[in-house]
Amino acid sequence: MPDVLGLDIGPVAVRAALLRISLRRTQLLRYLEVPLDSREPEALREAVRELVGTLGKPPDAVVAELDGREGAALRRITLPLAAMRRVQDVLPFELEGQVPFDIEEAVVDYQEAGRTGTEVHLLATAAPKETVAERLAVLRAAGIEPKQLAVGAAALDGLTALLPDLAQGGPHVLLDIEEDASDLCILQEGRCVFARTLSSGLEALRSGRAAELERELRQSLAAFRMGGGEAPEQLLLAGTLATDPDALPWLGDITGAPAAVLELPEAPGEEDAAHLSRFARAAALAARLAVRDKRLDLRQGEFARRRALGALRRHGRLLAVSAAVVLVAFGVNVYGTWKLLDARAEALHARLRAESRALLGHPMSD
Repeated sequence: MPDVLGLDIGPVAVRAALLRISLRRTQLLRYLEVPLDSREPEALREAVRELVGTLGKPPDAVVAELDGREGAALRRITLPLAAMRRVQDVLPFELEGQVPFDIEEAVVDYQEAGRTGTEVHLLATAAPKETVAERLAVLRAAGIEPKQLAVGAAALDGLTALLPDLAQGGPHVLLDIEEDASDLCILQEGRCVFARTLSSGLEALRSGRAAELERELRQSLAAFRMGGGEAPEQLLLAGTLATDPDALPWLGDITGAPAAVLELPEAPGEEDAAHLSRFARAAALAARLAVRDKRLDLRQGEFARRRALGALRRHGRLLAVSAAVVLVAFGVNVYGTWKLLDARAEALHARLRAESRALLGHPMSD
């Protein structure tokens, strides 16, 4: 049963959720948080090292993300079903002109958002290679080699593996409000059908600019509805704002749907259950490995994870024991084969002596 760490590097803290994944269930083991003084690479490295160090045993896998504010673009694309055979060739042409950077110097990936007749709806992403390389470099400097690198608001769809109610019906609106930005993710039948990072967050609310967040939220919901989306069934709030009693009525009025705080599964010994919603992104990242469907992952092409060396190091003892077992089995097989052939040779020699005595009058053994 692998232990997966979801790593959320935010503006004020590095948060993580440790999840144990088995065939039958997923179990949250721990929530962890380390304050972050700045977003400088060295500060990030030290915070990540400190957080991972508290685990004692390294996790079997880590899932991280590239923040939506760091250049990763999310776009909805509709293609004919027949085009899915060449989707990796088609996507760059579809995204060119929709992103503010050269698509030739970007990492491109997609996940399916649904189908209508002979058309397939995709949620596609593109991120500059330089940006992806920088994020991976920071993580590697902290001793982390992520198995996947998720993308912005779309990363929240991993929660469907932890909260079964989100895998059915919808649209379910997930809103994660942090210091300087907010992530909006809309789920329909367990799939992310719309995702957007808003430029307003808690800082805007504290400084009396709540109208900015409200405007961005209304515009995003309107864009979703204009694209054929249905009226939201509910809004689930995550992040620091979830503890504000005035937030839910205000957001419910904006979305026109019942609003509630996102409730995450408790970890053993957890004493602060009321504030777990701030770990929503970390839990969603960890749970991505429990989801069978393809999800957005920026570890593509030249950034694809090189598994060989890491696997050898991680499973060195098991490989050594296995090699010893194979060696012993080989020795037993060689010895058994030699004894069998020796017995057969002796039988042939006995027959030769008997036949030569009968035919020639004296036994021969050569």
